Amino acid sequence: MTSETTYREKGRAVVLAALMVLSVVAMTASFAGTAAANHGTTTDTTLEAADTLWSGQEVLIDNNTIYNGDGSLQVRTIDDNGDPGTLEEEFTVDNGGHYVLDTSGLDGEFGIAVNRTAWANDSNGNGYTFEVTTQNLNTTFVDSNGDTISEVEKGGTADLKFDSNRGVYSVNVTADNLDSSELKTVLNDSGEFDEVSADSENDRVTLKNISDGTYELSFADRDTTDFTFDIEVTDTTAADSAPITVTAVEENERSFTDSPSGEQGDLVVMPVDTDGAANSVVQVGDYEETNYEVGLNISASDYDEDQFGIAMNTLKAGQTQGEPSTFMPVSSEGEDISNDVSVDVAYVNVSDDTSSTLGTYLGNGEYLLTIGDQWDTIDTDNGNGSATIANQQDTTFMLLQERSALGETGSQTAPANDNLADMDDYEDATVTETTTIAQQDHLIVTVDDLGMTGAFVGTSNGDDVTQKFRNNGISVEFVQENPGTNRDPQVLNLTGNDGADSVNITALNGGDYAGSELILEVDGNGNFSYDTEAYEANVTVTEANPFIETSDDEVSSSTSITLEKRSVDWLDSAEEVPALDGATADGETNVAPGTELRTRARSSGNFVENDEPVVEVADDGDRVFTAEFNLGDYEPGTEFDLRVRDVVTNNPASTVEITSTLVEGETPEADISVSGSAPSEVAVDSDATLTVTIANDGDAAATVDYSAIVDETDVSEKGELQLDAGEEVTKEYTLDTSSEGEISWDVSAGDASDSGTVTVTKGSGSGSDSGSSDSGGDSGGDSGGDSGGDSGGDSGDDSGSSDSGSDSSGDSGGDSGGDSGGDSGGDSGGDGTPGFGVGVALVALLGAAMLALRREN
Repeated sequence: MTSETTYREKGRAVVLAALMVLSVVAMTASFAGTAAANHGTTTDTTLEAADTLWSGQEVLIDNNTIYNGDGSLQVRTIDDNGDPGTLEEEFTVDNGGHYVLDTSGLDGEFGIAVNRTAWANDSNGNGYTFEVTTQNLNTTFVDSNGDTISEVEKGGTADLKFDSNRGVYSVNVTADNLDSSELKTVLNDSGEFDEVSADSENDRVTLKNISDGTYELSFADRDTTDFTFDIEVTDTTAADSAPITVTAVEENERSFTDSPSGEQGDLVVMPVDTDGAANSVVQVGDYEETNYEVGLNISASDYDEDQFGIAMNTLKAGQTQGEPSTFMPVSSEGEDISNDVSVDVAYVNVSDDTSSTLGTYLGNGEYLLTIGDQWDTIDTDNGNGSATIANQQDTTFMLLQERSALGETGSQTAPANDNLADMDDYEDATVTETTTIAQQDHLIVTVDDLGMTGAFVGTSNGDDVTQKFRNNGISVEFVQENPGTNRDPQVLNLTGNDGADSVNITALNGGDYAGSELILEVDGNGNFSYDTEAYEANVTVTEANPFIETSDDEVSSSTSITLEKRSVDWLDSAEEVPALDGATADGETNVAPGTELRTRARSSGNFVENDEPVVEVADDGDRVFTAEFNLGDYEPGTEFDLRVRDVVTNNPASTVEITSTLVEGETPEADISVSGSAPSEVAVDSDATLTVTIANDGDAAATVDYSAIVDETDVSEKGELQLDAGEEVTKEYTLDTSSEGEISWDVSAGDASDSGTVTVTKGSGSGSDSGSSDSGGDSGGDSGGDSGGDSGGDSGDDSGSSDSGSDSSGDSGGDSGGDSGGDSGGDSGGDGTPGFGVGVALVALLGAAMLALRREN
């Protein structure tokens, strides 16, 4: 083998050398081209002095604006003195003086430096320092309350929430199971994004100008599957994902829970159960049948209950284009829930022509009600609209009846000083049913079954309803019953027309009124006469009411009241008052029960006693008051002034004073009695209770010693009792019946006492001897023939025993055996040997004697 180099080897060496040179040149060209290539790409922003950048952005650095740069620059941190710090990156700009800086991985404050000690400056001397911060991004699907959700029904919508520390930015969105076109539809159907563009090559959608907030996404026509929305900010490293599952639409069983009914003019509630459905539709009426049909859209997504009501104001129905005030949502308790449930009119069909109202009020009859999920077809006209429900789930009828007769009209009063602004005041006041009303006391009229609840929509408790009554043809009128000879009766009503005086009325329960009792306070504006005048109070639904056709159809109810001037007086019995503490003086009045009066007993130089009694109704219906004074320290025969005053203003007869005298009085005493009650006999382990009643039948209170002794043990727990006059107290004690025997009890209160005994027995079948059946009660009964002819033999007739047979030994011993057991067998519970045993014993004894005789022989 030769060592000389061949031409082929030399050629191979040349080729290899050339390749090495080309490789170096290529590498040099690659590095040198970085700046140029970067300048040719799209950048996210251009660096400015004192700029803020987001990590991941590509930033254009323009050396042409750097006053002191030579094209070789550095990225350095900023030290505590604001000078260049640690080197992060060194670079050289391209031929055009540009470089693109990738901020990925940077976080903090930096600057562009020309060397280790000097910052790059612009022409104004401003350094090119900047801050790089990391953008965060959180995306999630939420409901209308802002709560995170993971599911949405097919065909529904969901809100995608964006939350970031950056103000405005753009994002790229991709989603598995969706191409770019489908994804754009989901994102863009709501129209809430500023700019939406699809990239079919990358199956993504770009959303521009995103800021914090929620954006509605539509899942119409989407399959029931899982979706994950991957969201990346276009110019930073921020990214997040939001998963959601499209579920099948749950079939809600919507229904009516009852068939509603009411009278014309009422607020009739249609009770529905949406079974949790967010949206439902209801059709009220059938135009072909009743010339009235309205479609309603119901949204209950914000309401926690499935069951609620749709209240229909039959007074307003068909009267206004679009039915704006006819329907409203109410809870099962009748409360307004319009903040949580919306009831919107979808269409109205009430006329064959262009009219959008009925032209008359809603007639009586049955109205078909239909509930379902959504409209299949709909014409939203507000006069001649129509629709069909895609899935009708339930139907029923609403029965609207002609208005009926009124119920009873009554009258009440309350003290003048009681405030009656609303039902709370009414319930706190002392209200009395009566036909006698004193001047300045409250005059209250009650009406049963007035109906017309539709007229009271929007009314609050205590509202003046005078105008409301006028508008709906409801009359409240007072007619003087005894005007006098040749005089017309005084008339007071709500209008004051035709010579009548006017009154105003307030509905104390106007907001709570549901058609039964309506409580009206009457203000006569000072027009009533109180000279013991009787008035007939009439409440009438007149022909001016839309549901009353003629005067013959009017319905009315009335009551009679008597109006009197206020008066107070002492009874004759008050002319003498006992000289005792707690002495009373009685009076009478016509003012409202519950009125507080002021009384005084005054003897010059002796005493002044005051009391404020409250007017009450006596058993006979009279209104009375009782004043109480402590007069026990003063001598009988002392005269004093006794005064009563009605403190209501403008009462000319407000004060009455008489002269009274102290007389001997019997000191009231207590009268204490006590009685106990317990069973006389119980079985072992049976329930037994001692009931003790202590009463004070006297006229004074008393404190007495009290004890309840059961088998020598005091079980009363309290050594004394305090009893007011007329008071009665009951105590109960459980007795121990766990064993046979007797339980004794003794109760006492003061000087009164009672006692008794409870016998505890074993009960039936326990062996207790209430009687016995003794077949041999008399061993010497002689009921069988006595060979000895004992005429005086004892027949064994002992109570409680039955002597079954004759003396087995005959009466060989004369009468000595005849009576030996005669009376002993009479013991019904005898512990001796039974009759059969005695007989056997006698036979055995006789046999033994005979055997002994035989042996002797």
